[in-house]
Amino acid sequence: MFKSYLTIQYTLLCGLLLLLTACGFQLRGEVKLPETLQPIYVASQNADLLAAMTRLRLQEHAVAMTQTPDQAGLLLTLSQESQEERTFTVSALSGKLQEVELHYRVALQVKDSNGKLWIPAETIHLQRTFAFDEQAVLAKYSERQVLIEEMRHDIVSQVLRRLSYLTE
Repeated sequence: MFKSYLTIQYTLLCGLLLLLTACGFQLRGEVKLPETLQPIYVASQNADLLAAMTRLRLQEHAVAMTQTPDQAGLLLTLSQESQEERTFTVSALSGKLQEVELHYRVALQVKDSNGKLWIPAETIHLQRTFAFDEQAVLAKYSERQVLIEEMRHDIVSQVLRRLSYLTE
């Protein structure tokens, strides 16, 4: 009885592992660009901080980079970085601010040295909402800064994922 119970558990475990591998699941790996598309040049038009963070992450992934666009196999352009804050909810009783919504946007375009568009101009947009408390203004300001920094990291990760899908 006990032996058949273990056999059933073992069979179910093997079946679940097979299903997991069949669904296409894989851990996020390195950014791998085809050799013909390297080195990459990261250009910035009003998105200097995101461009610097992207360069750093590409270097961490050992992607060949260049200092001038003339030598680049691939030109990544980040532009129109913007962040804004909107009132999300207001108390019906007091009319005071309760929640704030943060928006972060950046435009992205990727083309090769011949001018071929690999990723046409598109906008990456993230938003986060956080509760506001007028009794803890400094703490909420710090929370806002942390959320903005996390949004920057998320955008850089999205840029790298888009680059990792480029194939010849």
